[in-house]
Amino acid sequence: MLWKFLLLAAVIGLVFFGWKRIEGMARKANKLVNKVRDEQDAEPIDLERDPESGAYRRRDRD
Repeated sequence: MLWKFLLLAAVIGLVFFGWKRIEGMARKANKLVNKVRDEQDAEPIDLERDPESGAYRRRDRD
């Protein structure tokens, strides 16, 4: 009976600490995403459409 309790405690511990680790990694990724978004929003991208291919490209700043 004791081994069942220890096994249950180990599984609960692994799930708890595994969840905390995944939560921490998600928090770090979210901080990075927000940082990149802030950098991208700092300067709007000026695009023009290429009539031949239909693709959008950065407009030359000449």
